[in-house]
Amino acid sequence: MNNFIKFTFDIFGHVIPGIIILLAISLLTISFDINTDYGMVSEIMNNLEGTGKGAFVIILAYIIGFAVTPFGKYLYRKIGLKLWPNIKLDNDIKMHISDKFILIREYSPANFEYVERWNMYSTLSHNLAVGCLFFFVVGIIKIFKDSNDYIINWILILAVSIIFFFIFIRSALLYNKWAGSDLNSAISALKLREKKSE
Repeated sequence: MNNFIKFTFDIFGHVIPGIIILLAISLLTISFDINTDYGMVSEIMNNLEGTGKGAFVIILAYIIGFAVTPFGKYLYRKIGLKLWPNIKLDNDIKMHISDKFILIREYSPANFEYVERWNMYSTLSHNLAVGCLFFFVVGIIKIFKDSNDYIINWILILAVSIIFFFIFIRSALLYNKWAGSDLNSAISALKLREKKSE
C-alpha cells in the first residue's frame, strides 16, 4: 500500500504538473496557425511520437514537477494565507510534525493513507498553480512575439491562467488544512500521544 501511495503521489504531485509546465514551454514554439492540416494539436502530437520520447517526457516532467514543489509550497503559504487567513490550520496538538507522522503511520495506517491523500492533492494543486504561472508568462511573451491575429487567444490564456492560479492556491491551502486536521484528529481520537511517551 505504501508503494501505491508513493506512486500515485509522484504521478499526481509531480508528473502531471510537470507535463503542464512542459506544455506551457512548448507553446513558445507553437503558433495558433490553423492553415496547417491539424493546427496546433498536430504539432504537439508530432513532438510526442515514439516510446522513447514518451518516456523521456515523463521523466523530464517528473524532474520539473519535483523541482517546482518548494516554489509551489512557498506560493500557497505566502499568498494563500494572506488571501484566506480563515483556512489556516489550528494546531491543537503541540508535537513535532515528524513525530505525528511516525505515530499515525505506525498505529493507524488507514488514517495515514487519508492524510497522504490530502497532502498529494495539496502538492498537485500548488504545483498546478506554478504551471498556471508558466502559462501566464508564455502568454505575455507570445502577445509581444506573435502577430495581432492571435492576440485574443493569448489574452484568453492569460485570463484563464490567473483564474486557475488562485483556484489552485486556495485548493492547496484547503487540502493542507484537511491533512493537518485529519492528522491531529487521529492522534487525539486514538490517544496516540500517550503511546509516544510509553
